Amino acid sequence: MVDIVFLTHFICSIFMTGVIWVIQRVHYPSFSYIPKQDFVAYHNFHSFQITWIVAPIMIIELLTAAFMVYENYYTEFFTKFLIVFLMTLILWIATFFLSVPCHSELSRDKSDKAIQKLVRTNWIRTIFWTIKSIFLVILIV
Repeated sequence: MVDIVFLTHFICSIFMTGVIWVIQRVHYPSFSYIPKQDFVAYHNFHSFQITWIVAPIMIIELLTAAFMVYENYYTEFFTKFLIVFLMTLILWIATFFLSVPCHSELSRDKSDKAIQKLVRTNWIRTIFWTIKSIFLVILIV
C-alpha cells in the first residue's frame, strides 16, 4: 500500500509538473505580447492569482519531502527520499533566487530582458519538476 505522505507528495509533484509546463510554454512567453501600458496590471494579476494555486502545493510538497526523509532515516528508502527532498530544495532555491527577482522587476515595469531571463531560467524548474515526477513514478513501479 502506498503511504499517504508519499501519495500526497506524488500528487503535488505531478500537479506542479503540469502547472510549470503551462507556465513555461504559455504564460511566461505570452508576457511579451502584453502592451506596455497594460503589462504591470496584467503581471501583478497573474502573480497574485498563480501564487494562490502554487504556494500551498509547493509548501505541502516541501513538508512531505522532508517528512519522508525523516520517517525513512533508517530504511532502505532513505537515499531515494533524500534525492526527492534535494530536488524539492533545488526547486525552492530556483524559485526564490531566479524567478522571484524577475517577477519583482516585472511587477514595476515591462522589461523584455527580464521576461527573457524569466523564460530562460524557468527551464531549471520545468526540468527538475519533470525529472522529479518521473523519479517518483519509478519509485511507485
